[in-house]
Amino acid sequence: MKAGRFFKKAAVVVSILLALFIAHPLWAGQPQSIPVSHAPDRILVKFHPTAPEDAKAAVHRYHGGKILGQIRGIETHVVQISKNTVKEKLRAYRNQAWVKYAEPDHIAYALFNPNDKYFRNQWGMIKIQAPLVWEITRELVLLR
Repeated sequence: MKAGRFFKKAAVVVSILLALFIAHPLWAGQPQSIPVSHAPDRILVKFHPTAPEDAKAAVHRYHGGKILGQIRGIETHVVQISKNTVKEKLRAYRNQAWVKYAEPDHIAYALFNPNDKYFRNQWGMIKIQAPLVWEITRELVLLR
């Protein structure tokens, strides 16, 4: 009789722990209270490949955007706009025929930093997905 009660209590405890584990934001892959935000005075704009340079300049000039730089590889302009006008400027840029897309310049936050002080100096750590493995290992340690 005592063994039956023990197993019932153990089942309840395991169920509660499992529910907490699933609901916990860190274990569920969701950051804890990390603000999801974007720069209040910058947007990212990509033009169609056929867009001439003078058309790109005209679009920026028309909307009051100033090119701060370009993200190489995806050929996207980082554009400075008036502060707190992101929604309006995105709508305006997206309505231009030469614009492929316009997006907010989202701010990324580091959620986990490995304790390897030479990480930045090592070639291929991102290529072999080392941070992903560290995250899996970290989750396994939390399960213990």
